[in-house]
Amino acid sequence: MKQMSLLVCILLLAGCKHSNSFILNADVKGLTSDSVLALFEFPEYRIDTIVAEDGKFTYEFPLDTLTLFTLRLDEVAVPVYAEKGGNVKLRGTKENVVMEGEGDNARMNEIMQLERACSIDLTMADSLIRAYPNSYTNLYVIRQALANGDTLDYACANNILQQMGGNLKDLVEVMRIQNVMDKHVGSSAYHLANNLLMKGRDNVNVSYADIKNRYVLLSFWATWDAASCAAQDSLVGVVNTLKKKPFVAISVSLDYDCDKWYKASNRDTTQWRQVCDGKGFENELVKALDIRKLPANVLLDPRRMLMGRDLKEGEIVKLIEGMSK
Repeated sequence: MKQMSLLVCILLLAGCKHSNSFILNADVKGLTSDSVLALFEFPEYRIDTIVAEDGKFTYEFPLDTLTLFTLRLDEVAVPVYAEKGGNVKLRGTKENVVMEGEGDNARMNEIMQLERACSIDLTMADSLIRAYPNSYTNLYVIRQALANGDTLDYACANNILQQMGGNLKDLVEVMRIQNVMDKHVGSSAYHLANNLLMKGRDNVNVSYADIKNRYVLLSFWATWDAASCAAQDSLVGVVNTLKKKPFVAISVSLDYDCDKWYKASNRDTTQWRQVCDGKGFENELVKALDIRKLPANVLLDPRRMLMGRDLKEGEIVKLIEGMSK
């Protein structure tokens, strides 16, 4: 009887452990890298590395609340929504990933299949979000709609945001997007490339048009802020490590005195540009990205999609090396 009771306890404990964990099993053909990055953004930002063998891997972790993360399968991004006791399977090829799961993961699979036929624009985003206003996949949908195309109807995008459920409006990234909408509603169209149009050391404008197909690190600093100056010094190692990668760092100075900035800034290279417009925190790019303190940085992928904020040097290198193998 005692042995039976012990066995029951062991089984119950094992079951409890499993019920508090999320499990993802993958068998994806065509991966060129044996490292898969998991980029967590809710409830916290962090990065994890998963070792894959011929595209196969199992990823399991305990969790207390809904967790949002994105898997980077080479250059392909796959959003995943993890819940207690959840189980997701990925199969197919990296160009045609099929996600098997429940709830938002099932919906994400539908969205990925839809996206292979046509890009998500604001009209499609409006339809998708209205159909399931409380779905966490709406964060992915609105991001894709904002990234597709060089012009954006801010009033339309703002109306779409209002259709989201309250559970989504409390997410940090949704609040940041809303902040941008609030600043630009009233403009019928806005060229996204103009968010980065500032004069460099050579007095020539630097814009997104000059850095197509690259990962971009926007590093915000000022000569009057010691911590951000130190962060600029640490970028030397990052740029040197990634010199053979499709990567560029742009140091955006929030100095009001451009002469001080010019004397303190490093010379431009093909992988490290320096810009300043003398507007400080009133700079349009700073306001659009909701930068409120220094030092700060934002990492964007070649489509200008957010990959991370306020990343450490090692995290930046890890992300770029993992994406560009």
